[in-house]
Amino acid sequence: MLAGAGGEATRLAMRILVRMAPLYGADRLLEVTRAHIDGCIYEGDAGLEFAERLARLGGVVRVPTSLNVVSLDRSRWRELGT
Repeated sequence: MLAGAGGEATRLAMRILVRMAPLYGADRLLEVTRAHIDGCIYEGDAGLEFAERLARLGGVVRVPTSLNVVSLDRSRWRELGT
């Protein structure tokens, strides 16, 4: 993934993880079956710009993922039961 398998968005995400891991003392990745994106409104424009960049690069979630209620999925909210 770090070499680009999975696309450019995956490569970018992996580059960030590899750089951040030592700051948190992480020496490995864990498999996950679901995820939650927290703090969506707190990053302001920078968070939105980063999400848009990942989307432009073809980024998609690979496990079932939820958002803060404030960041409600406006296009699929009925399916989510909210």
